[in-house]
Amino acid sequence: MSRWLHAQIIQYPESANGTLIILDDCSSAEEVDLFNNMQNIVITNTERGVWQQIGKVNLNAHSPNPGAPEHLAMVNNLLGDNAKNKHIHDASNLGKISQAQWRGLREHVLTLSHPMTRCCFQCGMLNHPVPKGLDIIIVEDIHEIKHCRAYRVFKYYIKKLVNDRCDRLGPDATDAERRSISKDIFLCAPADGGGSRVYACTSCKRLCRDGNTAENKPRYRQCDPAELDLFDGVDDEDEFTSIGIGDKQPSVYANLSCNDRMALGVLKVSPYTTIP
Repeated sequence: MSRWLHAQIIQYPESANGTLIILDDCSSAEEVDLFNNMQNIVITNTERGVWQQIGKVNLNAHSPNPGAPEHLAMVNNLLGDNAKNKHIHDASNLGKISQAQWRGLREHVLTLSHPMTRCCFQCGMLNHPVPKGLDIIIVEDIHEIKHCRAYRVFKYYIKKLVNDRCDRLGPDATDAERRSISKDIFLCAPADGGGSRVYACTSCKRLCRDGNTAENKPRYRQCDPAELDLFDGVDDEDEFTSIGIGDKQPSVYANLSCNDRMALGVLKVSPYTTIP
């Protein structure tokens, strides 16, 4: 820690508010008042070239951009060659791929080019929208949105994501358009016969499976947090006490998007940690 110093103030991109302060290795902990500024410091595992790392993470899982990274450019080129019926080298295994499989690959990468906005009702993971509503299940023991574990824990961030998406619609957006955006992010709608329709990730869909209904359809019930070794701040009497997971972040973190945090490998350090 004795190598930390000189703060360079670098203007943050226009899409965010505020500035990002990077501490160089030219000074001591005392000179940057490390102890008193601990709550305002972001520790990263990124070396030089922070903006390039952020740019890479901001790419979707698939990007049709010609300047996409090599592994994405390869998929784009292969799909383009197949669409143009270009000759495939005899030594390649690509000739064994059927046209139905090529179509499936094309549809899959198009799905991946969309942002992950579907929030799982239980774990809160954001997923890509799945065609034909295959990511929607009916959970019998959920009757209100507050019964969803993810909503109890991440309510602030779910609302923020909804508001951010609605803001992109512009001032002339109708209430119906805004409700549609909200339902595309977090779904909790009454289902015929009881329970609620919700979005679920693959893992939670498997974990919540509870046999079949009388109509031989899959039955789902929300998992008991104790079974998953989870604690979300809700006690045995259904009283909620925040444990910080879903709280609004301090301003220094609030200036970073979720993608920025992934790129920077942010660690939250206790202010009481002994500094060597």
